[in-house]
Amino acid sequence: MLYEISKEIAAELQLKKCPYAIVYGPERLPVSMTTPRIVIERDRQSPEQITAPKSRTVNPIMMQTRAIAGQIKVFAKSNVSGANVYNHERECDKTVDRVTVALHKVARRRCTEYRITRAKLLNTAELQYEGLESWPGVVYQINFEIDRGVLDTDWTGDGADTAEIGGTGGVTIGASVSVSGTATGNNVLPNADTEIE
Repeated sequence: MLYEISKEIAAELQLKKCPYAIVYGPERLPVSMTTPRIVIERDRQSPEQITAPKSRTVNPIMMQTRAIAGQIKVFAKSNVSGANVYNHERECDKTVDRVTVALHKVARRRCTEYRITRAKLLNTAELQYEGLESWPGVVYQINFEIDRGVLDTDWTGDGADTAEIGGTGGVTIGASVSVSGTATGNNVLPNADTEIE
């Protein structure tokens, strides 16, 4: 699910003329540590919550909601000659704003909920790249959860068997009417001998 969401976020950002490469992680080392990019991946450090369903479906039946944990890392670098840290931060803020807008649009289009659980600039120690002493820019990480409905399906994705009402091979529905009681006054009920003129 998150891979597809990453592609939808990438499409939103490309519509906004995003100059960064947008990749699904985790990245394999070695990675060029001078390339600005946006990395979207599962958050393997955070637990995923499984709760009661937030909507009702008929078939297949939604049994639970899973909050899929994801993270987005923005490796931002200003292209200003002799850029200082504030130049990189300004570029990063602009990029992060557009990333969070894209995430919001994708979640709404999918009719699901998301939550940003943590967002911050990372320091060198938090980058966890062995031997990386500096990044010629700044790195911002957004941790989020996005809800996924857990449906009662078989392995092919089909729900429970269904029957067609009416039609060839379908279930036939019949109707009958039972009338009882005694008619009084002018309300005489017809019987088998009643003639209609």
